[in-house]
This record gives sequence, C-alpha cells and structure tokens, in this order.
Amino acid sequence: MNKHINQEKDSPISVKFIAASAAAIALLSFFTACSKSNDSATDVQTTSPSVTSTTTIVTAVTTTTTAFESVSAPQIELSDEASALLATNPDNIGRIYIEGTNIDYPFAQCLDNSYYLETDFFGDYYRYGTVYADYRCNFGADEDLQSDNLVLYGHHTALNDYFSHLHYYKNNIEFYKQYPIIEIKSNYETYYYKIFAYMITNAYEKDGPVFYYHTYHNFETQEDFDWYVNEVLKRSLIVSGVDVEYGDKLLTLSTCTVEFDDSRFVVYARRLREGEDEFDGVTDAYLNPNPLMPDRYYQIYGGSYIENYEE
Repeated sequence: MNKHINQEKDSPISVKFIAASAAAIALLSFFTACSKSNDSATDVQTTSPSVTSTTTIVTAVTTTTTAFESVSAPQIELSDEASALLATNPDNIGRIYIEGTNIDYPFAQCLDNSYYLETDFFGDYYRYGTVYADYRCNFGADEDLQSDNLVLYGHHTALNDYFSHLHYYKNNIEFYKQYPIIEIKSNYETYYYKIFAYMITNAYEKDGPVFYYHTYHNFETQEDFDWYVNEVLKRSLIVSGVDVEYGDKLLTLSTCTVEFDDSRFVVYARRLREGEDEFDGVTDAYLNPNPLMPDRYYQIYGGSYIENYEE
C-alpha cells in the first residue's frame, strides 16, 4: 500500500477543534438542540421513533448507547483525535480524507438528516452545513454492528468545500486511477475504502424513477446485496475491475451536481481487504458507454439507455 495512506494530516479545521475543546461545556446546548431536532429533510426520510441518542460516548467505553440499541462494546479506546472532536461536538462519529482533494473533514450524526444541512460542526448556522452520516447508519466501535453501507452527505458549494471535489472523479477518469482510496476514521479505528463506481442520479420522481440509494444500510441476504450493487453498477459512469462481494462493507458519498435541478452525484467504495493492493482493478477502468441515467438527463442531453447492451 502506498505510503500516502498512512500520512498524518494537519488542517486549519483541526487547529480550530483543539482551540474549541475548551468550550465543550458551552456546546452542550448545541448537542441538546441536535438531539431534539425533528425537522424534515428535503429528499430523505429523516426520523425514527426508536432513536434515542447518536453519540453519547466521549471517553473510552464499556457500554455504548447508539441510535440503534444498547450493547456491550469492545474495550477499544478513543483515538486522541476523536477525543478532541467529541469534546467539541458530541455528535462526531468520524473523519473523511481523500488525497488529491480538499476533502478532509470530521463528520457528525444526528437524530435526523436535516439538522446538519445548515448547521456547521461547531453548532453554528451555516448555509452549507457540514459533512454528516445518515442517522440510520451505525459506525461505532464494534465492527460486527457497523452498518453494511455507511452513507455520508456533503454539500457541493460555491466555495469548493465539503464534497465539491468529488466532481474531480466525474470529470476525469485519470483522477480516479490516481486517487482511488478514501480514508475513513471512526472514533476508534482507521479504515480504507476503494472506489468502484460513481453515478449521476435524481432525487425526485419528477425527473424519472428514483433509485433510493441512500436508504440501503444493511443487507440481510446475498440476493439483497447483489441486487443493490448491480443497480449501482448499471448507473456507474465508469467500469472498473474492482470486485464487490457479499460481506464487503460499503461507503456511499452523496452530493449535489449541476446536470439538472435536484440531481445528485454519488461515489461508491468498498472497504479495502487485508493485504489488498489499492490499485488492483483500478488501472484498467474505462468510461461506461451505456450508464443508466435519469429520465431528465436524457430529456436535456439526448440519448437513451440500451437494455442488454454489449460492447
């Protein structure tokens, strides 16, 4: 594995976290506001009556209360970085970093998918919000309880921050071949994911049938998993040689795009396996000549999807 994966990274936001740690008590009101928030998001289901808390753990733990259930967690200590982030925002559950981009942000999780749309990591109003995980996902210390598909949302902004740089992949397959790895830190461990697909899709039925990619977090059977992956692959703008198998942990990154109003650009990756080379299946990737696009896309740009297409 290339040495860039293990690089330590400092960023302006990291400095702000350390400085803000001293204000942790003042931010308790922010956490309370998050926990009580039940606004509706614009394009996703947002609330669950069974949710009680998303991140109540701020030190090394023996018992974890999550948005899913109370369980005995492994004796795993928080990383130093996570301890600082949790002191700043108890909703923190991880950090995302992608080399070659400016994507290097903590991500939070709240009781619904609307709060962080316009609230930054420090609890202040910000029109572009912050990066956050779907409220239905589990990304805690116990890997056996982690969701099969971790879904993260981030705005595509005029300032080119948050998930704006995901568009580097859409516009340049050579960029994908150079930077196929996404680093994801939980509050306890560091994981690496290899990108295998990315797509343009619609959020609303006014633009054609909707693939509700963000609502699939766990797969009870291999049939369910294979169906989901095949739906992703037939929409993918690239064809890669990265294999995806039942049991792989998936990562979904969702942001807005500009092809038409309310369109989405979505990047998919799976967790890197032990001993796997990060470029296996990547170097021979090519543009998909027949991706399934939304109806609205074909109305604007022409073309159509060809069933049973053969190259």
